[in-house]
Amino acid sequence: MLDAKEFVYGKFKNDFEPQFRVREIEEENLKEYIDYKVGTNYLIKSGQMTWKTQSLKNIPKTIIENGVERPTKIWVIGHRVNLIRQMCEELELKIYCDLPEFIFVGEVKQPYPFWKEDRLGITFDSFWRAFDDGKATEVDWLVIDESEQVFIELLTTKRTVERTYPFENKKLQATSQLRSNIGRAIQASKSVIALDADLGNLSQWFITDWKSDNFLILHNKYQSLKGRTMNLLPTFDYTLGKIIKEISEGKRVYINCDTKTKAQLIHRELEALFDPSSQRKGKRAKGIVINGNNSSSPENKDIARFPNEKIPELVINGLRWLITTPTFETGLSIGTNETWHCRFHSAYALWDWNNYTANTLRQAICRVRNADNYYVYIPSKFGKPTDISKLLDSVEEMKKNPRNLDRTEELKRYVEQQKQTHKQTKFCIFNY
Repeated sequence: MLDAKEFVYGKFKNDFEPQFRVREIEEENLKEYIDYKVGTNYLIKSGQMTWKTQSLKNIPKTIIENGVERPTKIWVIGHRVNLIRQMCEELELKIYCDLPEFIFVGEVKQPYPFWKEDRLGITFDSFWRAFDDGKATEVDWLVIDESEQVFIELLTTKRTVERTYPFENKKLQATSQLRSNIGRAIQASKSVIALDADLGNLSQWFITDWKSDNFLILHNKYQSLKGRTMNLLPTFDYTLGKIIKEISEGKRVYINCDTKTKAQLIHRELEALFDPSSQRKGKRAKGIVINGNNSSSPENKDIARFPNEKIPELVINGLRWLITTPTFETGLSIGTNETWHCRFHSAYALWDWNNYTANTLRQAICRVRNADNYYVYIPSKFGKPTDISKLLDSVEEMKKNPRNLDRTEELKRYVEQQKQTHKQTKFCIFNY
């Protein structure tokens, strides 16, 4: 087995080109380091397990304005409900989807006034709800968690221009509207905090398009995972055999696959060996697979929402393996010191390299915080690997265009095209 750490961490880095003052630090615990000040805008690049979310608890719950104490107004923006729910719970914020859509004032039905909430978590595609008669609300702190992912999805998503089951009645929004909504919120806020392990030029460009001064870039070089070895496995059969061996030894495994087909194949294989339905007799299944077909089931939604409560419960009831696909979103944190006895002993990742960047690989497998071992399998169709760098280079040579993690320039051009299209559309309507 080959050490895949440099393979997963060392390639396709986002070559961040900061435009503001940078403070380089090496802190294991950001909560003990950062003292957030209203009026300063923070771009925070810090690796996994460095207490980024916990550091936001240092934002005071009240603020004195003109000699009067009032509650601090803090909003968190994300791109998936599951990703911000955990943060909302930790920061004692309300999440928008748990609030009513409408209220009655007397006998008059009115939209719920989200803009009045002092502590709110909301996704970018629902942010239109937070405007008061079309005006952006001034908040003390606007937090954008996993900012690179938020902005990439905001600028490229198709889900806001399509009505599909079960969202036939959702509000349709063009990309330009999404960008304008979040941009105006950034502009109206007193302070913005963008956090991402892979924070780069995209976050900087998007935010500074709406805010231009008093920025501090914190680059935390502490590597929380530096003691963790990820091993590259040679073949699919070898990987499956290793998974089977560990389960037969009574160990628990977490498996992340890049496709539903692959996840189902492995799940069926493990079921046949360790948990045939004919012998289950009403007992809880020993394995769970989460994919696009079943991710919305109540049980699987609870696993995504409360992983460190639900997974230990499942382990106590006999869970031996959990298989996930990209549907099981990044941003989750599985495993705590308190639940160490219910940990996954090994975390496996089985991917086709062409579909992923190094950051995606890391995000997926390192969602499990406290496994004893981490294993990566990537197909050997590119030649049997004897050297990690050579394997990676051979993969890239087969691509017409080299992979580029930093999509800032591409997305800038996309936004400019949208602006021109919007102007032309307005002109046509005017002439009509």
